[in-house]
Amino acid sequence: MKTRTGPEEALRCSFCHKSQDAVAKLISSPSDYPRAYICDECVAVCNSILEDDRGDAHPATTAGHLPKPQEVKNFLDDYVIGQDQTKKKLAVAVYIGYFGAGAGILMLALFAVMGMENIHTMNAYKTLLASCANGVAVVTFMIAGAVVWPHAILMIVGAALGGYYGAWYAQKLDQSTVRWLVTGIGAAMSAYFFWRG
Repeated sequence: MKTRTGPEEALRCSFCHKSQDAVAKLISSPSDYPRAYICDECVAVCNSILEDDRGDAHPATTAGHLPKPQEVKNFLDDYVIGQDQTKKKLAVAVYIGYFGAGAGILMLALFAVMGMENIHTMNAYKTLLASCANGVAVVTFMIAGAVVWPHAILMIVGAALGGYYGAWYAQKLDQSTVRWLVTGIGAAMSAYFFWRG
């Protein structure tokens, strides 16, 4: 790396060592010590390398992509031999922990298929299971340092109030009314997620 020591000596890129006269742009580091320079050509090469790395990323790890439980299981198949039932349960738990929307409706539907008839009992089991799944997810995100606390505290307060008053009102309503509400909300959410893709 060369720096200007006299009027006759040109600055050079710290990576390819081309002089500032041989490149379109030479960018200086923000600090004086040690002073480093990078040319526009080396920046283009670095961007190309980063783009290639982003293209090789697994679909489940790219930003904005929510892996479905089957994708999580397929990912686990690459690293864990056997234990299919455990991998399926883990995949669903990860899905519920990461993407809580719709999980409650899915659990209520599952309880109905299993033969449960009392909507209040089903709601209690759903709340317990969702709390466990979300609790594990919260601890995982806290350990990873991925929690934005001002937003998280607001969401915790909102969820606690919504859970308490939602259960209070649900117990006051007739079971058939609650079933129709659950069915309507489930159908609306399914239509929304189907439309959204």
